[in-house]
Amino acid sequence: MKRKPHVNEFQYSKHIEDRVREGILHGLSLQVIFDSLENHPDRPTALSGFTKKYKSAIGEARYEFQKSLAEKAKDRIENDSDKILELALKSKAGWNPNIRIEDVENDELDENKDPIRKIIEMLGKNEDN
Repeated sequence: MKRKPHVNEFQYSKHIEDRVREGILHGLSLQVIFDSLENHPDRPTALSGFTKKYKSAIGEARYEFQKSLAEKAKDRIENDSDKILELALKSKAGWNPNIRIEDVENDELDENKDPIRKIIEMLGKNEDN
């Protein structure tokens, strides 16, 4: 059984798809792209309908855009750009420049007993009990 098109349904437009891809590849938000098509006769009336109808084109364009950014970042990282390397380490590797790992000598470890041993000693017990 064929479904009758709803009165408010808009046809898929190759022109709109091309504008979506072009806009995303230039870093524009979906809202800006949607607004730029305000006078296009086949543009859905709501942003939600727009994103639903052009979901595939949006996903593919976002993939291409982010892939392009990643390639540029990788190139800059490999060519000794410290700022982009720092950003990549922070966002992708969880690195935090404020956390410092300090070397501790073995005798210092003996002086700093772990908390469970301290509690056992405070209770007047030994580890064997």
